[in-house]
Amino acid sequence: MASAVGKVNGKPGEWAGKVIPLEELTALLARFGMLVGLDASPEADKERQAAQLAHALVGAAEAHATRAEQAYRDAGAEPPDIT
Repeated sequence: MASAVGKVNGKPGEWAGKVIPLEELTALLARFGMLVGLDASPEADKERQAAQLAHALVGAAEAHATRAEQAYRDAGAEPPDIT
């Protein structure tokens, strides 16, 4: 992903060290093939949704890294090549 989330002109931006907005989290998840919906009701727990989506993003990134490593191994890479 070429996006510089949290950076403006190479420097920390307004989101550095903060929680990414729910809409941006859902867009990031969609890039990994995970389509999620948000509870937009007035009583929705936005903080909980952010935590759940952030954990889902970590899981999606980990799964992607695992698949990429397996593809590299299938192409003939040995353990020293991977580290």
